[in-house]
Amino acid sequence: MSLRRSSTNWRPSKASSLNQAGAHLRRTALLLRLLRLRLGWPRLVPAPVRHILGHLSACAGQPTYLVGGSVRDLLLGRAVHDWDLASAALPDAVRALFPRTLDTGIAHGTVTVVHQGCAVEVTTFRREGPYLDGRHPSSVSFDAGLRDDLARRDFTINAMALGAGGRLHDPFGGLDDLALRRIRAVGDPAARFAEDHLRVMRAFRLAAELGFDLDSGTAAAARACACALDRVAAERLRAELDRILLSPNASWALERLRAAGAIDVLLPELTAGAGFVQNEYHPHDVWTHSVLTCAHIEPVLHLRLAGLLHDAGKPVTLTVDELGRRHFYGHERRSAELAEDIMRRLRYDQDTTRRVVHLIRVHMDLHDLPAGSGDAAVRRVAARVGRENIADLLRLRRADRLAAGKPRAASAGILRLLERLAALERADEALSLSDLRIDGHGVMEATGLPPGPQVGRVLAGLLEAVLDNPEINNPADLARLARILARQRSARDFGMWKRSPPQG
Repeated sequence: MSLRRSSTNWRPSKASSLNQAGAHLRRTALLLRLLRLRLGWPRLVPAPVRHILGHLSACAGQPTYLVGGSVRDLLLGRAVHDWDLASAALPDAVRALFPRTLDTGIAHGTVTVVHQGCAVEVTTFRREGPYLDGRHPSSVSFDAGLRDDLARRDFTINAMALGAGGRLHDPFGGLDDLALRRIRAVGDPAARFAEDHLRVMRAFRLAAELGFDLDSGTAAAARACACALDRVAAERLRAELDRILLSPNASWALERLRAAGAIDVLLPELTAGAGFVQNEYHPHDVWTHSVLTCAHIEPVLHLRLAGLLHDAGKPVTLTVDELGRRHFYGHERRSAELAEDIMRRLRYDQDTTRRVVHLIRVHMDLHDLPAGSGDAAVRRVAARVGRENIADLLRLRRADRLAAGKPRAASAGILRLLERLAALERADEALSLSDLRIDGHGVMEATGLPPGPQVGRVLAGLLEAVLDNPEINNPADLARLARILARQRSARDFGMWKRSPPQG
């Protein structure tokens, strides 16, 4: 097997990125970048960061360094979003030296210095006591040097430091690991993962974002420690999952997380799909198809979530007919229910949850529309989907087809439907209550109804009528029909008004 690693390739290639020849070239490139960093220090490091670093080093006489992800990203030529400093200066000395500071983690030695609109975290060199809760050290002491401080960090590529002017301090081989494109824990990987269980997710997330892989010892420890993820707060798990989903190697990372046992904890609803055969229309099992759908769709969070979760209900909706054919009737509804459960458990916001659940619930609507359906049927599908969701649904259907091995992103039927939906859009036809030429106040004025659910039922009846006959979407006809609907028990009694405008 020699598959190119990409967002849609979830199997790591035998042509490993850890080959030594490539690593030698990459190491040379990193050394050249380090040289450019030294020469271009004033240009590559923002002035507020240089000011804080220099002020601590020169004025306070305390050795201070850039550390963590900022060093890694500078060496890789990536944009730096967070600038962190480690210093021999104690928190009180940092606060005394700068006019504007925030005590963001004072118990652990962290003070945020704000200078010229730039917020920089400054953390005192420290040693840490045992991690008893799987996240925080039981104690910290500030009797450490730079090497001691770097030794407590998670991965070697995050355990490098840059002094003023760009001098690199790399006691644990982070530069070599950048060249080898590998994620390797500092020291004992099992101990690092025990200190903060979320580091299991973070290892795969970093690999997915950077196009790296885990070294064998770190990968083995991640598999052994994955079960501890159930002790991590849902919000922290969600933040890492989101970054994995939006990464260039989402499908690779998801499959590696499944192989490590992390999906059993994070998304147990999806584990039944691994190895679960679909039918003659799908070459992959449910899990693989879902992961590939996620990878084929644009890197927008609600779309990637919808792609990953859209078939979660298939294993529990399987039926087999008398000819042995496998069907999944109603799987979109069950998948939507499972997606809602997952997203509530991981504490997603209501808007993202609503969008994902709705897309999954309607993702078969375009597929199930019979050929030759009339305009009213097309309008009803568009109304169920929602005008604002049609483009997203088409993106999901495209990714779904590509993940199923279809040669074209859109079938001939979908292309014809697209033309009809575009025509509806050009005609500006009503597809929702907000498109009606009458609102609740207009209904109350026309019918004399008081505020309440009956007004909503009348509006729903009006929309049904307009979906069948768009010509009646004008204030006069809608007001007349509203008066008639208000006198009836059910909007079902008004099919006659769907075919021609009311006469009075």
